[in-house]
Amino acid sequence: MKAVVTLLSALLLAGGFLSTPLPGADSVTSEKVTEVTDVGGRKYPLVPSTPREASVPIKTTDVCLLKWDFDGPDFKLLKNGSLAGNGYKSVPSSWAQLLPYAKEEGESLCRVARYSVVPSGLPGGGNALQYFLGPQKPTDPKARTEHYLTVENFDKPYVSDFSLKLHPGFTPIDLKRPDGGSAWCCLRQWHQGVPIPPPMALSLKQGTRDVISTGFGWGTYKGGKSGKTYGTRSSEKQIQLGQWYHFRFEWRIAPGTDRSYCKVWMSAQRKGDQLTAEDMWCNYHGPIGYVALDGKPSWDGHPIREQEGLYQNSHLAPAAFHAVIYDNVSIHLRN
Repeated sequence: MKAVVTLLSALLLAGGFLSTPLPGADSVTSEKVTEVTDVGGRKYPLVPSTPREASVPIKTTDVCLLKWDFDGPDFKLLKNGSLAGNGYKSVPSSWAQLLPYAKEEGESLCRVARYSVVPSGLPGGGNALQYFLGPQKPTDPKARTEHYLTVENFDKPYVSDFSLKLHPGFTPIDLKRPDGGSAWCCLRQWHQGVPIPPPMALSLKQGTRDVISTGFGWGTYKGGKSGKTYGTRSSEKQIQLGQWYHFRFEWRIAPGTDRSYCKVWMSAQRKGDQLTAEDMWCNYHGPIGYVALDGKPSWDGHPIREQEGLYQNSHLAPAAFHAVIYDNVSIHLRN
């Protein structure tokens, strides 16, 4: 165990200070491909990146729901992942919890901190927030190191901005779980609250450590963990470990209607309002979200909860090392 801890600590240190020129994100899946099959044999139609559109800048009338400043003079990251100080903006949720708040699942077998503030390595300097998952106890069905960020409403337009990089020591995601089930690794998810896959998520591809895609799900939730679901995905992007990429998600989740959409921009150079039409990765207009048997949106206390960090099946390999680093995090409600 001591050797594993030492190795993981060294990897963390390396990731915090890495700073090299930012490359572009290469498309792994051709624009001409219309369907992809995952390791479980399930087929998904692919969402095109066209027609390309420029992102609409954040306006003074848009409502800021969350904006994190990890360099705030009194910003503090507490040991349990909670945040303190004026370096972030928090809001009360509809279910009497203060958001954002830290959420963990699984019992870690190493001593590396699940949450840590690290040097960003960006040209402007400053700090960033790292989420870590390593090997878990074999009895744990899943593992999570996340912040639940905001509670968002159905059928409203939102903009989620963030910068993200994967640690250079990131090890590949499983092809399948040890029990033969599907493996997964979400880097960010918009969860409806029912115990079936999130209606929208940014994920890593099984069996890789550097191929990402955005997935969309919809269908009918029948209760428990049962539902009749469908899905589609963006094309895949191969990214370089240890390099920053900037994302903007403009989205609306309106289950059971034709008003849902998600537009995704991604760049290694530009962020926020600087993103251009050429940076558009996904332009999806189609169903997102789940309805109950009565045809109404299904939820268990919150409509949509945006979550960032790592959420995945548990990893049993002693050398498993998964770390994602975030900066420039903000969420706005369009008005």
